[in-house]
Amino acid sequence: MGRNFDDAWRAMSKRLKSKELERVFGIILDGRKSGSSISKVLSDVSDDLRDLMALKRERKSSVMMSVMFLLISAVIATPFAIGMVSVYSSFMQGYGMESEIILAAPIAGELYLIIHSVLVAFIISIIMYGDVKKGIKFTLPLACSSFGIFYFISTFGGSLLMGGL
Repeated sequence: MGRNFDDAWRAMSKRLKSKELERVFGIILDGRKSGSSISKVLSDVSDDLRDLMALKRERKSSVMMSVMFLLISAVIATPFAIGMVSVYSSFMQGYGMESEIILAAPIAGELYLIIHSVLVAFIISIIMYGDVKKGIKFTLPLACSSFGIFYFISTFGGSLLMGGL
């Protein structure tokens, strides 16, 4: 109310806080100033916006593939491998072949697992948000889930390999 056409569109683009709409409104206003056909401008803008949205979806898809790889690594692969090291360590201890390395392997594996989970959480936050600080919210769930898989494998892995629980 009380504004001319151009100012009203600019004010609306600022209120909506969307870079895409701000860009679209700017193109429409520039086309209007230059005397272009508004239907042609709208058609070009819609094609441009459609291409931009497709590019964003592709980028998001590739980012999610990277995140899924990191999650599988942190929650399944690494805990399984370190859990199997713990199974091997207890197997060797069961046969009286104790050494400092065999005794330290499960503890070192647990420490590595926690460090790995924290680092993966920070890498995921950098990939998804571009901010390391947001990784703090991922650290606890990743560490707990990976430690849960590790505990399951280290506890029941030997019996699973031998044919049943």
